[in-house]
Amino acid sequence: MPDPNDTPRTLRMLAWNILHGGSGRRLPHIALEIVSHEPDLVVISEFRPTLGGQLLAILADRGLVHVAEASGGLTQTRNRIIMVSRFGFEPDTELMREEPPESLRRRVVVRRLAREAGGLIVTGAHLPDDWIPSSALHGWAWLVDHAIRFRGDRHVILGDLNGSRDPGQPGGPPRHVAFGMGRLATAGYIDVFAASETEPSEKSARHTTWKSHWGHELRLDHAIVSGCVSSAIRRAEYMHEPRISGVSDHSAVLLELSVELEKTGPEQ
Repeated sequence: MPDPNDTPRTLRMLAWNILHGGSGRRLPHIALEIVSHEPDLVVISEFRPTLGGQLLAILADRGLVHVAEASGGLTQTRNRIIMVSRFGFEPDTELMREEPPESLRRRVVVRRLAREAGGLIVTGAHLPDDWIPSSALHGWAWLVDHAIRFRGDRHVILGDLNGSRDPGQPGGPPRHVAFGMGRLATAGYIDVFAASETEPSEKSARHTTWKSHWGHELRLDHAIVSGCVSSAIRRAEYMHEPRISGVSDHSAVLLELSVELEKTGPEQ
């Protein structure tokens, strides 16, 4: 196990939607999958406090003792997002200067990691799906505005964004998703797993992270990094096996970054 007092050469992050908090049957498999990758930081979507205490205890036993929760605390039974880290969080009042809309309160967590972990800003997000179009629209609008504020910093966005701009989607991507991803790209953000124009069909198939009940296979789960982080990527991979075997309905995202890079300040 890495010594948290040492400056790591790499920072390994995992993001995963665990499907309604897991269950008595699935939680042991979820815990085993997470710890098998020896992450330094985990973003968990659809976490439920009523089921997740044992999962947090297992992560704490492996050194991930710092927990950041979405607004509303951990007393409710509804799905929410949490961030669990081996390294502490720096106080930074600017990160959440503007509160997200009500539809995002349980779906967004933002923290700046301690200096020994590179001082990286990590935004964990689980954006609303299209069943309520207004919530989805407001979610993407908030995320884009938030990301643009920190585009000159070392910023990573991880989680289930409920959409992508991948080619070949039935009916094409929703307008707000295409517009939001486009604005992120214009601001210098990199969609780490995006299909290239030269091999869109192959990459889109390989990067399916969720399958609907009516058979549509989509890439909903993302790692998106600001421009000054792109050179620090050491590994980026989707973990598909847990989804295929039914541990969750989503694939997990694994991203490994070097933290030994020169700090870049926010753009003026």
